[in-house]
Amino acid sequence: MASELERALFGEVNAAAIRSQLDDFCRRHLGVGIRLVTFHRISVASVRGVMLDDGSRAVIKVHRPEFAHHLEAVQTIQRHLAGSSFPCPRPLAGPAPIGNGVATIESMLEAGSMGDAHEPAVRQLLAQGLRELVSECHPLVGSVDPGPFWLLAGDQQWPIPHDVRFDFVRTALGAEWIDRLAAEARDRLRSAAGRMVIGHVDWRVENLRIEKEAITAVYDWESLRLLPEPVLVGAVAHAFTASWDATSPFEIPTLAESAAFIADYERARGAPFDARELDAADAAHVYTLAYGARCQHSDAVLKIFGEASEEDGYISHLRERARRA
Repeated sequence: MASELERALFGEVNAAAIRSQLDDFCRRHLGVGIRLVTFHRISVASVRGVMLDDGSRAVIKVHRPEFAHHLEAVQTIQRHLAGSSFPCPRPLAGPAPIGNGVATIESMLEAGSMGDAHEPAVRQLLAQGLRELVSECHPLVGSVDPGPFWLLAGDQQWPIPHDVRFDFVRTALGAEWIDRLAAEARDRLRSAAGRMVIGHVDWRVENLRIEKEAITAVYDWESLRLLPEPVLVGAVAHAFTASWDATSPFEIPTLAESAAFIADYERARGAPFDARELDAADAAHVYTLAYGARCQHSDAVLKIFGEASEEDGYISHLRERARRA
């Protein structure tokens, strides 16, 4: 049964018909068809891992057509990174039209396993890896624009939530304190200090693989954005330990772990942030916590997962931040 997203991308079709469209896409762009689908995930895109008829493995991602320009920038950056041996998949085809959407094909990186960033050594590795990514992308700043951080784009207090299950309008009652803290943080971010960098705003253990104390694979490159360096680091600090993969779940970081990640990043860059940059990182951390709390509140009010608690997770962390202010 096709999901709502896949119906929008491929039409009212079944799994076999979707596979046929993907097989035709691979034959047109790679000259080889699909032998086997190895995994299938749906988030903001329809994603399938495939083994091709020549035995090679690849990942096909199908997005809504409005992402085409962003995907072109992302693939330019990926090619640059892959050429410098950074652990990122190499683009193979696209972005190109398929059905009602736009698709890309990239190589599949499988080495390594998910780490536990609650362990200080893994946390430090993630901070070092993020800094290396920023350094590798530095030559592209000003010539390639992956767009602003979606969470902070525009003038509205909240963006359209990343998942259709979240309804910020219907669940506004009781969330006024979250909205107030978010508004204060956004006001601080309007004049955020720091040099502009290209960075991965969803730099979490779920999107990374580690082997022998090295990052061996990074996924979800659609999360590349152009933003001030301290804002990138503060935003990443709010969730870098998290995995919502049912097979390998990890909790969000504690406030102390978030602060330690920012300090690890400063050491990796070889220079501390100045006072204005630290304020930008702090504001980004508060705003991303508030967004997570708003999502958590929505789930609790709408009883998405039954009688969910509002006394843990992002809400608990945001309350603690408010008490410290």
